[in-house]
Amino acid sequence: MKPSKYNLFFSLDNNDLLIVYNTLTRSLVLIDRELHELLITGDMSHLFRSDIANRLFETGIIIRDDTNEDIYIKKLYQQMFSDNSVSLWVSLTSRCNLACPYCYQSTRKQTEGEDLTYERWKYLYRYIARKINEGAKNISLVLYGGEPLLNPTISVYVLRDLDFISQEYGITIEKGIITNGTIYNEHVKEVFDRTDYIQITIDGPKDIHNKRRYFKDGRGSFDIILSNLLRVIEKHSKKVILRINIDEYNHNKIEELLDFLAELGLHKYVEIDIAPVYPDQAHKYIPFITSKNLSEYYITMSKRSIELIGYAVKKGFKASKAFSWGPCMVRAKNGYAVDEKLNLYPCPGFLYTVPLGYINSKGEIIFLSNIKEKITSEIPSCVYTCVYGPVCWGGCVFLKHLNVPTCPRVIFTHSDLERLMRAYVMSRYREVVERARRSGS
Repeated sequence: MKPSKYNLFFSLDNNDLLIVYNTLTRSLVLIDRELHELLITGDMSHLFRSDIANRLFETGIIIRDDTNEDIYIKKLYQQMFSDNSVSLWVSLTSRCNLACPYCYQSTRKQTEGEDLTYERWKYLYRYIARKINEGAKNISLVLYGGEPLLNPTISVYVLRDLDFISQEYGITIEKGIITNGTIYNEHVKEVFDRTDYIQITIDGPKDIHNKRRYFKDGRGSFDIILSNLLRVIEKHSKKVILRINIDEYNHNKIEELLDFLAELGLHKYVEIDIAPVYPDQAHKYIPFITSKNLSEYYITMSKRSIELIGYAVKKGFKASKAFSWGPCMVRAKNGYAVDEKLNLYPCPGFLYTVPLGYINSKGEIIFLSNIKEKITSEIPSCVYTCVYGPVCWGGCVFLKHLNVPTCPRVIFTHSDLERLMRAYVMSRYREVVERARRSGS
């Protein structure tokens, strides 16, 4: 037996506990320093046929001597990005009731006023049914916009139809909604009931948030979003993700926001996701405070997001994710962002730019270019040689087109990533860690 080349080791505390994370299998294992030394040196003789060895083998931390992980990479790629999976972000409307100056959909204003109609939804429904008939087993669909709840009737139709097709074919369809949180009424309650998770954004304490996320008439949105967030938590037993977008103008106020939310008891109910504003939008809406270029800005804010996630965990919040830098749907064969006219794009970042193609009335994709085929046909070479490869897959395609670095080795130090992993583990597995501390192993 030998250690996997995709093991990452992070110190958890000063009590001889470490985390080993395998980026290939996504396994997360708590170990002591003695076992860490064996995994580093590759000396597996002391573990031969032990229960520990069996568990490490099951999780992919150790592998057979003759195992070629490059072959497994290819199989994993085929599994993750094959016809077996469909991942869609569907814009229900290009309209939005907010006028956030940093909105990444900088071209949305050119198309604002377009809604997804029931007729067009049926075309998309036929596409989903077609893919299921062809063997797709993993379906995920995110409703977004614009503000998707400005089109509440179609929101409900979509979710009802997805539940029907799920029952009809006996498969699970993951359904999420990304909303600005300003709308909660009788027309949208069913939407929250039928989704699996809900993402709402708050960008700082009231005074900071209202300067960044305001209604088109200039009114601040903080109070109504907070009120609606509390309603959603009270009335709908759903996973709620609180998104916080940071840049040079609000990042030093986020601890204050987290303190306030924790005092309200929201740490018991919401997960925290903190990420930088897209570099091109941060640059456009207000000049940089410093002389940083886009790359320096993004690296600085990415590191800062890890510090803030760590602070959120100390306040009792759960971190929504760790080690997620990959291009998500971009490399998926059936992964697309879909606008209201059923035009297709590689991901939401490219929405309203040049489409890859569109879905016709028969539920078929009519491609206008072969870019998707090029993106999905090859595994980036760095995936085979970099320990972060299986969670990065060559980096975010959208950020690359902005000439912004996406490689974790460039953006973060090992200490940054250690803080991130430590925060994630403590937010998810604190009881496991405490038991290990008490047992001394």
